[in-house]
Amino acid sequence: MLNLYRRHLPKCPHRAKGSSYVKCSCPIWCDGDLNGRRYRKSLGTRDWGRAGRRLAKLEEPGARLPKPIVEAIKAFHDSAPGLAIATKKKYKRVLGYLEKVASSRGMRSVDEVGVEDLDAYRKSRGEIAGLTWLKEIEILRQFFQFCTVRNWTDSNPATGVEKPKNLKPSEVVPYTREEVIRILAACDAIGRTSYERLRARATILRLRYTALRIA
Repeated sequence: MLNLYRRHLPKCPHRAKGSSYVKCSCPIWCDGDLNGRRYRKSLGTRDWGRAGRRLAKLEEPGARLPKPIVEAIKAFHDSAPGLAIATKKKYKRVLGYLEKVASSRGMRSVDEVGVEDLDAYRKSRGEIAGLTWLKEIEILRQFFQFCTVRNWTDSNPATGVEKPKNLKPSEVVPYTREEVIRILAACDAIGRTSYERLRARATILRLRYTALRIA
C-alpha cells in the first residue's frame, strides 16, 4: 500500500511541521510497498486530487512503473553509439540541463515532465540565441519521442513548446586577406617539430581551398 505525503522544499515555511502537514504547495510524493518492494517516488504534481488519481493508477494490477529520468537519458545516449562526437556533446549538454531542472522541481520520472516544466527549462537557460533554442527544442523532442515509443510516457511535452519565430541565419563573413596571413603565420608556432608545423599549414590551406569551416 502506498501513502501520500508532502515533501517540503527548503524554502517552505511549514517544513518543520513534517511530512504529515499537507496544507502547502510542496511536491507530493508516495511511499510504501508496490508489488512487494519498497517504492518511494514523486508523483510529479502539487495538486492533492491529481496525486490521488495518479496513485490509484499506479496501484492498478500491471501498471507501468515510472522510468527515472536519469535512466531514460542514459538509455537515449546508449541507443545511438555511432553519433559524431560533436552531436553527442550537444545531446549530453541539453539533457544535462533537463536533468537539473527536473531535479530542482522535484521530478524523478519521465512521465512527470510537462510543458510547464520545459517552460521552466527555457527560463533557466537565460539569454540564448534563437537558433540555439531551436536546436535544443529539437533535441528535447527527439528524447521525449524516444521515451514515448518505449511507453515510458504517454505524450511528448516538447511538442507543446513554441519554437522561436522570425529567425535570421547568422551572416557568414569570409576571412580577410590579413586574417588568412595571420592564420598561416600562426602555424609556424604550432607543436614542437617542423612536421607538426607543416601539417598545420597544409591543413589550413586545404580548408581554405575546399571552403570547409575551420571547426
